[in-house]
Amino acid sequence: MASSPILGLQARANQLGGYIGSSFLNGGGRLEGSVSRNGAPARAVIWIHDRRTGVLLVRTRSTADGVWQVSNLNDRPYYAVCFDPAGQFNAEVADLLSPA
Repeated sequence: MASSPILGLQARANQLGGYIGSSFLNGGGRLEGSVSRNGAPARAVIWIHDRRTGVLLVRTRSTADGVWQVSNLNDRPYYAVCFDPAGQFNAEVADLLSPA
C-alpha cells in the first residue's frame, strides 16, 4: 500500500520564448518547480494537463536534485500530477498553475 502524502510538489511560473507546434505548446510561458520526498530532493515523473480540458500535454521528469520545467506553454491554467517512479508513494497534484 502506498504512503501518503508522497512528494512535495512545488511549481512556479516564468516567461520564456519558444515554439513547439501544438496548439497548447506554442506560447512563451514556462512552469518549473521542484520535487522532494520526505524533505529531500527526489526524482519523479510530472504530467502537465490543461486545466480546462484535462488533456495531458507534457510528461517530464525531475532531475536528481528534484528540479523540473516545461517550456512553451500558452497563457492558460494548468495542473501538474507528480508520480513516484518507484510506486512507493501516492501521486500529488499542484493545481491552478499559470505560466503568465
